Amino acid sequence: MSIASDVRSYADTALEQGKTTYTDLRTKGEALYGRVTTLPVVEQVSSTVEPYVAQLNGYRTTVTDKVEQLYTDLKKNDQVAKALGVAEQAAGVVIETVNERVVNPVKSLLDRETVTEAKPAAKTPAAEAAPAKSTTPAKAAPAKRTTTRRTTKA
Repeated sequence: MSIASDVRSYADTALEQGKTTYTDLRTKGEALYGRVTTLPVVEQVSSTVEPYVAQLNGYRTTVTDKVEQLYTDLKKNDQVAKALGVAEQAAGVVIETVNERVVNPVKSLLDRETVTEAKPAAKTPAAEAAPAKSTTPAKAAPAKRTTTRRTTKA
């Protein structure tokens, strides 16, 4: 076997194990949720906690409004506005990268998982014999690290 086929089979196995683990955890979580929600204590705790949650939501709204006003005031200063602009741009790049490499692949796996659970596909002998092709895009080359040398005094 070539190294490429070994790597593909390893990746396929790891992906399948990950899906199985997710399915097992989801099933156990749903079963636990079903058992817990039937307990009478849950209803008592829910009715006790709800007023506190409503109060916290009110605080959240107040704090959010104050932070937005402060942010607007800070952006009036040119130097602060420039720094905030750079920070917003960097945050946008980070969010975009996380969405692209983490959130979207997980969402697509979860969407496939619910579709697969709803309608199991019939396997044909030809489909089992043909190896699955990877549909994931090639990874980008990692960024090169630059190092600086420290000099020591003799």
